[in-house]
Amino acid sequence: MRVVNKEGGRSVARFCLYDRVTTDIVLGIGNTAEHYHRLDMYRAEVIIPMGLAAMLIQASFFSWAYPRLFSIKRADWKAGAVWSAATFACLAWSFTTLPVAAKYRMTSVADFLALETCFTLVQFAVVAPLIALAHRSKD
Repeated sequence: MRVVNKEGGRSVARFCLYDRVTTDIVLGIGNTAEHYHRLDMYRAEVIIPMGLAAMLIQASFFSWAYPRLFSIKRADWKAGAVWSAATFACLAWSFTTLPVAAKYRMTSVADFLALETCFTLVQFAVVAPLIALAHRSKD
């Protein structure tokens, strides 16, 4: 999945392929890389170590927080998944989507908010049940 920038030269770096493709499939909105490209706000080449560091920090935080905020009883894993998805998605949306929309130049704030909101919802619909299953007790 490569998108050529408007100068036609260098390719725009691939966006986190696994999560964007998931958004494409679940929401049926087509090629999200092209939607993001139209926003005209991303650098041509992403800094991969920074993205990986962000994912590790977020994964560590959510895994640490889950058993402190939600029941880890085996019978409660579904409720924990739903509540953690709602909680963590709101938290993530508030510190990733809103500030970026407020600070950065882009062609459409509404399109950015729609794309990132959909991505965040899909991300936590997938991740929260996995976190809940990983933390459920054995009894």
